[in-house]
Amino acid sequence: MSFSGFLDFWREEYPHQDTEFIFVSEPQLWLNLNRIKGWEKINLSIGGEVELSNNFVEKGFRAMPAIGAKWTF
Repeated sequence: MSFSGFLDFWREEYPHQDTEFIFVSEPQLWLNLNRIKGWEKINLSIGGEVELSNNFVEKGFRAMPAIGAKWTF
């Protein structure tokens, strides 16, 4: 398995949202199928991410999950 993503946190005045603190994160978790015995030549990973944000586009907290597959060349 592999874990990747990013986390951003900053302070900026948003008078229209009455807030100063913004948070955005997109942690990703992937199951690398080429690590399974007998699947070494399969460069496919399955997994997903959760986009987390607070006061980024809209005021308040949001969590938006996604699933996916990726091929490593």
